[in-house]
Amino acid sequence: MGIIAILREQWAGLFQRLLESESRLEDYKISANLKSTAELLQKLVQYTTTERDETIKSILASYHPVFNQIATLTGIKIRIVFYNEIELQVLLEDYEFELLGKADDRDLLFQRHANGRKDTLVVFGSALFDSEGKLLPVEPDKLDIRYADLKSEELPPAEDDVPF
Repeated sequence: MGIIAILREQWAGLFQRLLESESRLEDYKISANLKSTAELLQKLVQYTTTERDETIKSILASYHPVFNQIATLTGIKIRIVFYNEIELQVLLEDYEFELLGKADDRDLLFQRHANGRKDTLVVFGSALFDSEGKLLPVEPDKLDIRYADLKSEELPPAEDDVPF
């Protein structure tokens, strides 16, 4: 075998390795591109899921059954909305309810005296608010739970009231 044949074999081997490495480089680029795309899709799914969950929670919070329950019990004739204990207290103060305090550590007690009646409203805070006093979104299986109760009693007429 001559030098020319040996050099041909070496050049052929080098050329074959070059072609193989070029092929692997192309595979590497495709693999890196797929990995990057997969990471992007994962981030998009996480973001979309988080946003969807927040949107659903927001919708559920704005249609919480407690709003209708309190409006019906107290005779409030407009749609009411609150997102925390403080907003509930301010809302009820506008309708002459006074916060008496908390019972059983979380239930809110409100009372008003009007038209010869004493109304005591109990709002079941443990089912409504988190530890920071923010309204919890209602779970679909808890739409029919009572979140508030009202007890009314007639007040005896004051002695200085004239019945006419």
